[in-house]
Amino acid sequence: MKLKRMTAALLLLAMLLSCLPLGVLAADAEPVEAENTVDAAPAEDAEVEDAAAEALPAAQSADGENFFYFSAEAEGKLLIAPVKISYQDEQTIWQALNASQYRFGMDGGDGFVTTIENVTGNYRYSSVPSGVTLDHAAASVTYFRFTESEQSAITAGLQTLMQVMAGYLDKPADVRSAASAAYQKAYDNYLGIDSDTAKSYAEEITKAITDYETGQRTTYEVSFSQFTGTDYTISAANSFGKQFYAETSGKLRLPNGNYTFCIRRDNKSVTGELTVNRTALTISGLPSIPTAEWINEEAFAISEVSGYKETNYKPLALADDGAHAFAAAILDTFTGPLYPYVTLTDSVPDGAAISAIYTNTAGTEISSRVTDGSKREPLYGVLTRGANGNEILFRVSAESGSYMLHEELTLRLGRKPTLSALRMEGASGNKPAANERFSNQTFTYTYKVLNTEESLKIYPTPTVQSYSVYVNGTQLTDAYVSVPVDQTKETQNIPVLVTSGRYQTEYTLIVQRGEGKKVTVTLADGNMDIVMKNGNGEILQSRREAGNKYIYTLVNGEEYTYYATKDTYYHAEETFTLNDENAEFTVSIPQAQIPSLSALYVGLRSSLPIEALDFGQKFTPETHSYTAVVPDNQGRLAVWADPADGAACTLRYCSITDTNTDGTWQTVQDVARTSAEGKELTDAILFGNVYGNTLTFTASKAGTASGTKNITYSADYVVTLKRGLSLNSMTITYGGSPVILHYGENGTGFLSSQKAYIITVPEMATALELTLGTRNGPRYGETDSGYALLVNNESVQAGEAVSVALSGAADTQSITITVKDQANLNDATDYTVTVNKAAGTAVKFSLAPEGAMLYIYEKASGVRLWPDSEGRYAFSTGFTYLYSLTKYGFAGRSGAIQLEAGDNGSMTLHFGTMQQTDKTERFEPEQSYPVADNTVISLQLKTADTNLDIDPNIPSGWADFRGTAYDANGNMTGTANTNNGVTRAKIPFAAESGTLYWASKVGDGYSEGAVGNPILVGGNLIAYAGTRILKIDKDTGAVLCEGTMAGTSSFAINNSTYAEGMILVGLSNGRIQAFNADTLKSLWLYTDPLGGQPNCPITVSDGYAYTGFWNSEIKNASFVCISLTDEDPGEAKEAKAPTWRYVQKGGFYWAGAYVCGDYVLVGTDDGKSGYTSKTANVLLLDPMSGKLLDSMTGFAGDIRSTICYDEATNAFYFDSKGSYFYRVRVQKDTDGAWRLTDRAELPIGGMSTSTPVIANGRAYIGVCGSGQFTEYSGHSITVIDLSGAMSIAYRAETQGYPQTSGLLTTGYDNYNYIYFLDNYTPGTLRVLRDKEGQTKADYTTLERVVEGKTERTYTTAYALFTPAGEKAQDCICSPIVDENGTLYFKNDSGYLMAYGSAVETLTVESPPTKTHYEAGDKFDTTGLKVTATYANGVTRDVTHLMKAANKALTQADTSVTLIYGLGQTMYHNVENTDKTMKPGEETASKSIAIGITVGNSTLTGTIGELNWSFSAKTSKLNISGSFPSGASLIAAVYTADGKMVGTKILTAEGEAELPTGAKIKLFLLDTNGKPLCQSATVKGA
Repeated sequence: MKLKRMTAALLLLAMLLSCLPLGVLAADAEPVEAENTVDAAPAEDAEVEDAAAEALPAAQSADGENFFYFSAEAEGKLLIAPVKISYQDEQTIWQALNASQYRFGMDGGDGFVTTIENVTGNYRYSSVPSGVTLDHAAASVTYFRFTESEQSAITAGLQTLMQVMAGYLDKPADVRSAASAAYQKAYDNYLGIDSDTAKSYAEEITKAITDYETGQRTTYEVSFSQFTGTDYTISAANSFGKQFYAETSGKLRLPNGNYTFCIRRDNKSVTGELTVNRTALTISGLPSIPTAEWINEEAFAISEVSGYKETNYKPLALADDGAHAFAAAILDTFTGPLYPYVTLTDSVPDGAAISAIYTNTAGTEISSRVTDGSKREPLYGVLTRGANGNEILFRVSAESGSYMLHEELTLRLGRKPTLSALRMEGASGNKPAANERFSNQTFTYTYKVLNTEESLKIYPTPTVQSYSVYVNGTQLTDAYVSVPVDQTKETQNIPVLVTSGRYQTEYTLIVQRGEGKKVTVTLADGNMDIVMKNGNGEILQSRREAGNKYIYTLVNGEEYTYYATKDTYYHAEETFTLNDENAEFTVSIPQAQIPSLSALYVGLRSSLPIEALDFGQKFTPETHSYTAVVPDNQGRLAVWADPADGAACTLRYCSITDTNTDGTWQTVQDVARTSAEGKELTDAILFGNVYGNTLTFTASKAGTASGTKNITYSADYVVTLKRGLSLNSMTITYGGSPVILHYGENGTGFLSSQKAYIITVPEMATALELTLGTRNGPRYGETDSGYALLVNNESVQAGEAVSVALSGAADTQSITITVKDQANLNDATDYTVTVNKAAGTAVKFSLAPEGAMLYIYEKASGVRLWPDSEGRYAFSTGFTYLYSLTKYGFAGRSGAIQLEAGDNGSMTLHFGTMQQTDKTERFEPEQSYPVADNTVISLQLKTADTNLDIDPNIPSGWADFRGTAYDANGNMTGTANTNNGVTRAKIPFAAESGTLYWASKVGDGYSEGAVGNPILVGGNLIAYAGTRILKIDKDTGAVLCEGTMAGTSSFAINNSTYAEGMILVGLSNGRIQAFNADTLKSLWLYTDPLGGQPNCPITVSDGYAYTGFWNSEIKNASFVCISLTDEDPGEAKEAKAPTWRYVQKGGFYWAGAYVCGDYVLVGTDDGKSGYTSKTANVLLLDPMSGKLLDSMTGFAGDIRSTICYDEATNAFYFDSKGSYFYRVRVQKDTDGAWRLTDRAELPIGGMSTSTPVIANGRAYIGVCGSGQFTEYSGHSITVIDLSGAMSIAYRAETQGYPQTSGLLTTGYDNYNYIYFLDNYTPGTLRVLRDKEGQTKADYTTLERVVEGKTERTYTTAYALFTPAGEKAQDCICSPIVDENGTLYFKNDSGYLMAYGSAVETLTVESPPTKTHYEAGDKFDTTGLKVTATYANGVTRDVTHLMKAANKALTQADTSVTLIYGLGQTMYHNVENTDKTMKPGEETASKSIAIGITVGNSTLTGTIGELNWSFSAKTSKLNISGSFPSGASLIAAVYTADGKMVGTKILTAEGEAELPTGAKIKLFLLDTNGKPLCQSATVKGA
């Protein structure tokens, strides 16, 4: 029937498709449905959908470009709206994403994307088809989506919306504009959109586009009666910006709509509005296009300088650049406003307006009004620094009725390439100076060089790096070009040419050769020093001789400046031209010549009166050094100075900015006098930065004594600026909830200027979290602003939460926050927080039954309340507490608690619940207790009703992640919670001796629809996929029954756990659901208040379940203990309360716990992004209370391994993503306390998330190579010798990272065999053979990989089995095993698989009861027993696996062939002679033949005078005729080998039903039992 339905559907589809045009087939194809969506097709049609998904082609645009549809979302934000991501052949998805315009960041260890568009998130991805990874070929996917949502599936509706939104972006601008409202609606509501809504938004966008595009197809003729011929250019633009141009006839073809038309002749035009409404138009009565010139082009000019003063206006040179167009070249460094000069002729109409239209540097179109004849109206933002020019359209417009007339002039601005620096150096090292300082606007320079120089190095620096520079005809390829000096000439010109596009600039260096001259300068005082500079300001080298003499070699005729200093602050400066007369001179600085300042101020504002910063001392002319403190929330200063004695005052400082002008020396020539507004400095300090500065004020004056008129004397006054440091922000949280900061009388919140705060927390608070923010104003080229922070003298990082311990008592405490800078340049600033404790009381509880656990935590913060030494719990007013009281076997209690203070100082403790009202919660009291210190409140639990449907003694062969088992009495066996996956089962270890038994497609991909790792319960497999929990026949893979889960299990990377008749499954959003192990009906549901992914195995011990959750690498998540008890058998999803929770930053990921009666041992993530921080922990917790007994920290990277206990070494082992293998031990101290001890570590060379499996003093783990998702990059199964200090014995290479855990069998005498799966397609199952003392892998496979034209060969751990075809996929699964040595595992293909030992022989232990059949019957196996003997020596009953062909028997059949596993998928690997492996070899079937007979349905005959007939179908014998007197007829029934089955006796004619047998005989006897005649054979002769 199903086949008929499928055939009919396909025929119908073919008929429908044949009726559609090709364009519809291409553009409107229905998207493929993603896995696990509400829109999924009925289950019976799943094959059709799966086939379509497999056949889905890579998307390709009309021009042949390959792409896939893509979107990315963070929590609450659409980062990348649906787009097409293009890719090249052979690119992976990851490579295609990185080649796009978008930015992605990956955690190199996990291979998880952690940032998208610089937004950090906990991203997951989904795709269509499902099951691909980032390393898959980009061509393998059609849709790809990143999201932080648990519901990440790309539904059918979302596929449609992604396709439509991405297609929208490809549309022309006018189409996008027409559909922009519909697109924006979809954009705004994209997050969390369901399939139906997505589809409706897609339809709205499509409709908007279709309506517009359809409307554009029908056009109407529009003509302008006055304007015909080829002299005119006619166009129109609709309201969405689409341009239409007239045909050669001058007629427009326009769709319905409103338009702005333009009729142009040369540079003149007429414009107006028109509307097309389903009919042709002829427009007449338009004004004529003017013929007279309106713009005086001869007078047009443009200048870089305003013409506010006519003499300042300097027009740029203009060149004709076509009709009514000019070109001008402007220096590439110019970025200021331009000042056009546009004048109109007498022909222009009254009221005409001039506008300048251009695109500014921000990309915005500007229309700026220009006044006729003005030279001082600026056009801003026309040019940026660099090689890019621009174009300005000057338009004169005048109204003419309802139309506008225009005339236009175009100015094209090019850039003149320049140098930003130019210097020269002789081969001797002498640095000649030009006759003037370099300026990119000065193009000729004269240098005087020593006549001994043979060559010169010319150092030109182009303003834009892409320019081409030529020195003396040689292109600049390094920092300089060396030019030989022509020794035959006294003067030589060196051209320096800078080119860019159509423009070039030439600089000319005139070199004049001259003799070098020795110059001697003598300093008059010993406390003086001197520097000599050339005309470029470069310091020249000297040689010092005795008597304060300095010797220089200079060039006659060149200008030099000496600068002498005495006692730091006093100076003399003179510029001179060297000649024979000044080759030797003495420099002195007479005190009488030194000028001074009479007043000096530095303030924050330039206005009067002056509000000066404090110098720390009063200013006096005799004191030259001062210090001032500038708050770090300031970014500008003002300065004043009054020089004395007619001197001038200049200011010099080094700029501090966040631009490339940082670090340049600035000079203020005339500092403002104190009678005027101050001189403002915007680049002396930087807002939000720790750097101060040094301001040097110089009072200077020409000498007045004889011979000193050319000498300038000066005195420096130095002001050192320090920064007053402050916090930018401070938040304090208690258990994750904000605490209000109070200051003054009524102030709340944080102010950087407020240094003292008060907060209130509960008395019992033991810790607060502070997050401090510093200001962010880094200098140019630096990455931070230089701050350092201390909390109570401990260094902390800005932006990171830091925990501050509190006493947990009623005392008032104080926290000191210190702000300083990293280089200790400034004084530190302290903030203080006084911590007050809320009023409260201590209450003691009397709990029943004994051993009941009371768990209480403060609701807002999540901080747990612990009883003091006397058993009292401290409650505070103003807070809400949540509690649970639980014990295994009892119905728990849970709710909320509040403490209320009365007017007379009394206290009342209210028990109640939190009620949800709309979006708010309120406390609803139910029971109240007056309390004071030492009050005792009784709380009691009731015994839970027994759920009679639960069978607690269902045996389990593999009950959890690492092989705990239970016998039929409920006793724990197997690995018994040691988490050490060791078995005695004989698992195949040679490829030809094993085979895949079956592969069952029960899930999809690796995400929400993935199949979870299986366990063995009651002889069947238990697994889950999507929202289904499944019971699966372990011998056939058939689904026997299923239940419905409350949600999916995130990535389905864990096993469920069995105990006491229950199955426990971790679900997304921090949930655990319990099911009846037999019926798979729900029993209860736990939901953690912090949510999270259920990525940890669940461990059960003594009636309690233990597991952890994970939210992100830096967020808090819970480790939880829950009672197994079904507390309300009548409620399928009763809300389960926790027995206790332990909250950890970073949470728990793949971190399974070791649990015993004394303690819980579990590892944590490191709480940091990445996996290099040594901040991961191992926690030792009390199993009943969750109290932290002990802990160790400092483990490298996240601990994503379950803790494994090895009895032989009495130690615990685990590994980390930080590339270490660890050991710890637990011991009881003399005081009875359990402690962690004996820590040891071993570097393993790569990250590992593999739980160790241990036997015979060796541990086996999977270790990642250099690239987690790169094949053959050093991945290995690593063997660790546990003796002594621990060491790596050897490694066995693998294709992919063995990311999960190994299974070890000790079932063979000589070796241990360890089984791992590669997390890389195809997901090879490998076996390592090892024994004590072994130093290398000796059981291997050769694997060849062709990379381009290169073939590489790798020696790997033995490839026991390789999934083939659609079953080949990455694999994150630790295999499990049953008692027969059969392995069970899954991979990202969605298939669950069974692999075991091959059948060697089949034996019929007992034949079938029925061997005679009638034609049309089917073979009956009743009574048949067949056993199989396997290659591993196991013999078991396989009767249920012996299948005959499903057909009716015929009389020609003499036997029936029964085939082992008929219809199941069976194949295996075959080892070639060169040790390579051939996968996918079909396994030969094993069969037996059973002899049968097939006859007609009714047999007849006679015996004596009687007639008989026998129906084989009914087994009824009919006798007719007269019996001889006293005679009896006996019908005897036998088996095929002659054993009697039974008899029937008849003494008269009639009917008898005979038992089933292979032979029937009739005997007619007299009264003495003697035969009256020959016996008759009815069947089975």
